[in-house]
Amino acid sequence: MTIPEACELVLQASVVGRGGEVLILDMGEPVRITDVAQRLIRHSGQRVKIVYTGLRAGEKLHEDLVSDTESGERPFHPKITHVTVPALDTGLARPDLRETDEATRTWMARIAYRVPDDASTPASASAAAPASAPTPEPAAVPVSQPPPLPRDTPPA
Repeated sequence: MTIPEACELVLQASVVGRGGEVLILDMGEPVRITDVAQRLIRHSGQRVKIVYTGLRAGEKLHEDLVSDTESGERPFHPKITHVTVPALDTGLARPDLRETDEATRTWMARIAYRVPDDASTPASASAAAPASAPTPEPAAVPVSQPPPLPRDTPPA
């Protein structure tokens, strides 16, 4: 699947998702990371040695996307599987974030987008950042909009 095709599939999935579901996108045959690395090395023109280190603790060679107790269906699109999942236990959230949905959304956005804790305070953010770096906006944003990242933060 090409990058534009994958992007289109993600956009289509964002429209057909319903509450209480996880969507699994079928993006075609898996690609071996060794093949990707060899192709990148060949195109770079550099001599790069590939070192096989083995699996780290907790790493898997294969991921089961649907458990034995779950079943998937494809009601809207042939490449988007809908799996019904149980609701999350809100009691598992950090106790200090159970107060408001906004605090929880902010915490989740910080984790997902790696926004530093002091990014919501312009004074502390500008004091820690070089003079040329822009001051990040507060991290508390609507769910539909990810928080802005400081420009000096490398992409994930």
